Amino acid sequence: MIDIKDPKNQKLILVIIGFLLIAYGWYSQFCTKSQDEINQFNSEYEGLLAKLSQVEQKAKSLEALKAEYNDLLISYRPMKQLLPDSLEFSTLLNQLHVAAQNNRSIVFEITPKGEEQKEYYNSVFYAVKMATTFHDMGSFLAEVANFPFIVNVSKVISKTYEDLPKAPKVKEKSMITEFVLTAYTAKPSANVNVKPANPQN
Repeated sequence: MIDIKDPKNQKLILVIIGFLLIAYGWYSQFCTKSQDEINQFNSEYEGLLAKLSQVEQKAKSLEALKAEYNDLLISYRPMKQLLPDSLEFSTLLNQLHVAAQNNRSIVFEITPKGEEQKEYYNSVFYAVKMATTFHDMGSFLAEVANFPFIVNVSKVISKTYEDLPKAPKVKEKSMITEFVLTAYTAKPSANVNVKPANPQN
């Protein structure tokens, strides 16, 4: 048993108590501070991981949007050809005459009838007269439907030469057909500057 009244033992006890106080102070100052720093680091690390996850999700969404945009662009280009920015009358005239010639018919009159402006496109009207037969007229309209641009045929009226005694006779043709041909062009405001999206950007 230690005699606490012994001065040597008292000094030893004081030394031990002093050492414990120093150790506690060191732990309080350094270990607690280090633990706080570790906790702060963990918090910042978890925050960075969360932000990184958000960035990855946004990147995936962006890649998906770019892929969808490029798919739409592929579909847009052929559709744009169907609705051109402008359509020269000579181009339309040539298409009509070629279609008529391919189907043993003769277009002998094309008269512009003005145009009508819509929100995204313009409609241009032409009155057309041609000499043909019933069968050839059907084949002609089928070819018109396959023009490289959109047109519409309306107000079709066919009459035989018996009904039109003053009409110029065309050999081997049994009737005169009149119709309104409508061609369409895109308005400048409807055009968009389309470029492929680069997935690497």
